[in-house]
Amino acid sequence: MTVLSQTDIVKRLMFVRHLYNIGVGQLTSQFPAASVLSFHNATESFLQLGIEHHDVKTGRHTEFIELFDELNKHLSGLELRDGLKRLNDTRIAVKHKALDVSAEEAMKCKSRTQVFFEVNCPKILNVEFFSFSMSESITDETIQNSCKKPRTTFSMSFRAESLALGMPIPEKKSCVRSNVSNAFAANSTHLCSCPLDNSFSICLP
Repeated sequence: MTVLSQTDIVKRLMFVRHLYNIGVGQLTSQFPAASVLSFHNATESFLQLGIEHHDVKTGRHTEFIELFDELNKHLSGLELRDGLKRLNDTRIAVKHKALDVSAEEAMKCKSRTQVFFEVNCPKILNVEFFSFSMSESITDETIQNSCKKPRTTFSMSFRAESLALGMPIPEKKSCVRSNVSNAFAANSTHLCSCPLDNSFSICLP
């Protein structure tokens, strides 16, 4: 028996995607270890969503990896438990032992999280994790339609999911000017920051 509607599932997955995107953005920050906490938050929220959707009974203080185990008992066939365990171990080292992790290890946590979502989201929620646009969460129809129109931009760092989850529209003045290259600079190219995940897109004039 499933509990949540497809609309509720997508809305909750948008929040999980938001947490994941925060982690991706933190990989290039001064403290890439912080991304581990975001990836862990994303996977924990995802597992909790699966637990609720399939009405799986768990204890009040069920541990992170136990969420996976309980869900797997109900569905069977879930994969990459070891990757989740390593993500959790790294998160404990960062949060509770104040240990730093290298940018390389943080990137491995990102890869484990991404693959976990890609493999298990269809099995748990019957939807591809990266198959929908974050613009679907915008309630203003005019803005939503605008977001869905093709734009002349290049992706930089990772997919920018701007204007989602009701975030304010960035003013033009919020764009961060940057001489990306002589060729781009000649065309007044600049970087536009995404308010959702702190990523950037190269905006053409």
